[in-house]
Amino acid sequence: MPFFIWLNLLWYYADMNLSNHNMTKLFDKNRRFKILAFSLLIFCIHSAIIAQDTVKVIFFQDSNIQQFRGVEWHRIAKKIPKGNYSKAILQIDLGCATYGCCAWDYTYKGFFSKKINDTSYVDAEVARLITPYSSFMRKGRYGYDSSWSHPYVYDVTDYLPLLKGDSIFYSASTGGWDDKGKFGFKHTVTLYLIKGDTIRNPVNVLPAFQDNYRYQGSIQIDSMINPFRFKLRPGENYAKLRTIITGHEQEGEFSPINFHVKLNGKAIYQKRLWKTDCDQNPIQPQSGTWIFSRTNWCPGEKVNEIEVHLADLKIEGENEVEIYFGKIETESKEIHAVYSIESHVITYRYKDSFDVALIDIVSPSRNPNYRMHNPSCSKIKLLVKNEGLMATDSVFIAGIDVGTGLEFRYTNKIDIEPYQSTIIEIENNYLDLSSVGIGITEGRNNLNKNNDHLQSSGIITPKHTAKQLVFEIATTNDSSVNKLNLTNGQGTVVFKKDYLNNNTTYADTVNVSPGCYQLELTDYDKNYQCGDGLSFWYSSRVMKKTSGIFKIYDAKSGKILKVFNPDFGGRINYEFRIE
Repeated sequence: MPFFIWLNLLWYYADMNLSNHNMTKLFDKNRRFKILAFSLLIFCIHSAIIAQDTVKVIFFQDSNIQQFRGVEWHRIAKKIPKGNYSKAILQIDLGCATYGCCAWDYTYKGFFSKKINDTSYVDAEVARLITPYSSFMRKGRYGYDSSWSHPYVYDVTDYLPLLKGDSIFYSASTGGWDDKGKFGFKHTVTLYLIKGDTIRNPVNVLPAFQDNYRYQGSIQIDSMINPFRFKLRPGENYAKLRTIITGHEQEGEFSPINFHVKLNGKAIYQKRLWKTDCDQNPIQPQSGTWIFSRTNWCPGEKVNEIEVHLADLKIEGENEVEIYFGKIETESKEIHAVYSIESHVITYRYKDSFDVALIDIVSPSRNPNYRMHNPSCSKIKLLVKNEGLMATDSVFIAGIDVGTGLEFRYTNKIDIEPYQSTIIEIENNYLDLSSVGIGITEGRNNLNKNNDHLQSSGIITPKHTAKQLVFEIATTNDSSVNKLNLTNGQGTVVFKKDYLNNNTTYADTVNVSPGCYQLELTDYDKNYQCGDGLSFWYSSRVMKKTSGIFKIYDAKSGKILKVFNPDFGGRINYEFRIE
């Protein structure tokens, strides 16, 4: 019996209200079973972490990559230790160049490459990011300085078939311009290879669509993209399509468009390429137009790949995959749009029917990519993904606060289609989670244990001792876009406020008792279709919008407890404890 199903049964038995048992004995038995179950859980988590023998390969270390030289290629070869690897993680740490941080948003592409000769390579793109508007880092504003760096993490397990042989080339393609070459970026690139079972690993990577396609109309661009045909090799019985795509130039960047996939003539996938959460960017504020929605990317963020489940494959004979576009959503008469596409068919010999993967612990976490969710005292948030062939209908999660020994568990029905991800939120009834160990399984027979366990350390939640808080907001000349909401640890709304008067200072006093609170200030400007906070350079310069402020102070002492940066885009999330 799989370990976590057995563990679940232990819990179920421990919680059963057996009427023919003495309640005192039942309590003792309940407690013993829970201690046993959690001891096994923590042993499993720690054993999984210790057993994951990880090989670390550094390709570049603090290497300058960008100046005013147009598109550049940076290539380096490193030896890859031989072994069986179950997982591969690529981390790109982006920072300011030694000559200062660049102000503009550029495309950075990372590749695993095969050398043909001294001037020729075959490149498979495995990672893409868009650099942030970074003049604040260069100028030392808003808490930034030239030591700034940010991690971009990619699961590149799909590309283990390319990591064969004595050495592997990593290549980076960058380009741009900034004040005639005075400024740029640098990168550190690290590959983590985790040893383990390889039965579920991909066995082949087939380049399907790799080009920049100019849009002049949906019929025209579709005629440029030829269908990709392939046959499964003997023993292969499954494949998926993995695509990285970003839109560029004026309409290509700032206008939505639909993306479609067909398999053997049948439409199987559709996605509207439009990223609407740039105004909640983990790197904020930025010096450019970072808040505006874009075609599948945001400044300063990694570009998430699109994975499509190729369910109805021909095991024998030729398969055909086709990608195509809908009509671009713009009122512009003259369209300037280019779509940069890198797409691969990944084939397997074996794939689990049911496999829910614990991808990351969003909260508690110190990962700067989750800054909008941390620090937190209200919820544990887990990013999970269905890696199996079938849709999942339930998950079971168990965990423990390593520091205090406090336990938590979660069982619920949840529908996740293959290759889709979701964030699961678990109520946090504990004081602070300094470090957690978490295990996850599906309600069915989950055979793959390689992606079930994680540990994470969090940031201690701010603590205040006030009995009354004052929320002071000086509104802009467009105050109706702002809303304030305060909830306690039980999810009950303690205070909410709409701001209807422009250029007005509000000071609202709220009684608070000991416990956890979540404060949320939102902003949404219908002209932008995103939030521009209480201050944004473009709004001030172009829309003639005034700026506002937001702060919290103790009503009794008058002590300021928190002053927020008014350039916050669409949302401030501030969690704190009253002691």
